[in-house]
Amino acid sequence: MYLHYWKLTEKPFENTPDPRFMYYSKTHKSALINLMYAVTEMKSGAMLWGEAGCGKTLIARTMIQKLNPSKFQIALPSNTLLDEDEFLREIVYQFGINSSSFKNFQSRAEVPVFPLAIYFTTKGAGDEVKQKLIKPRVIKLDPPDNAKDVNPDKNEISVTFNIPMGKGMSWTGSGPNFPTLRKGQKAQWTKDGKTCVLPVKLEPNWYYILGINSRSHINFQSESGVPSDPVTYSFKTRGAD
Repeated sequence: MYLHYWKLTEKPFENTPDPRFMYYSKTHKSALINLMYAVTEMKSGAMLWGEAGCGKTLIARTMIQKLNPSKFQIALPSNTLLDEDEFLREIVYQFGINSSSFKNFQSRAEVPVFPLAIYFTTKGAGDEVKQKLIKPRVIKLDPPDNAKDVNPDKNEISVTFNIPMGKGMSWTGSGPNFPTLRKGQKAQWTKDGKTCVLPVKLEPNWYYILGINSRSHINFQSESGVPSDPVTYSFKTRGAD
C-alpha cells in the first residue's frame, strides 16, 4: 500500500539490510572506513560495536560488497545464538582451505590445493567438545574391499563408520565400473547412524570401483561436521550361476 502512496518501486524496510539503502552518516562512514582499512591492510582483527538497530549489519554487508571477491574469502555467520563451539565450526565451515570457488592456495606452478576444512578447539575445551572433532573412520565395507567372488545377486552395498554420522553421503565414481543404482530406491542410514546402505544392481563377472568421499566431495561427515578421509573401494563379482 505504501509503495503506491509514496511512489516507491520496492519495499525499503525488508528484514535483510540492503547496502543500496545505506545512509552514509558521519558515524557510519567512519565505521566503514575503519573496517575496510583493517581488512585490506590485513590487520589482526577489528570489532564493530553498537546498540541493536544502529546499522552494524548494514555496514558489514556494505563492506562485503566493496571487497574484491577474487582477493577475499568472506564468512558471515548470521546466527547470534551460536555457542563458542558452534561459532568456531561455522567459521571453519565457511572458510576451510580453498573451496569450489576460491582456489588461491596454490603451488608455485599455480596448481590449487584441494578443498580442506580445518577443525580445532581452543584451550580449556572440555571432553565433550573435543569428542566432536574425532575424525570418522571406515571400519567395515560390505562386500569387503578387493573381494573377488561377490554374488552378483547382492542388491546392496554398505559402509560402516566408527562413530555416528550426519545424514549426508558422497558415494563417488562414474562410468561402467560404478554400480548401477536401483530405480526408485535411495541410499539410507541405519538407526544408529553408523552404516550407510546403497541399493545397487550388480552384473556377473564384473569389476566395480567407487569411492567413499573424495577430495572434492566430502558429505560423509560426523554428526559435528568432520569429514572422513577419502577411501577407494573395489570388488569383483563372480560369473553367472
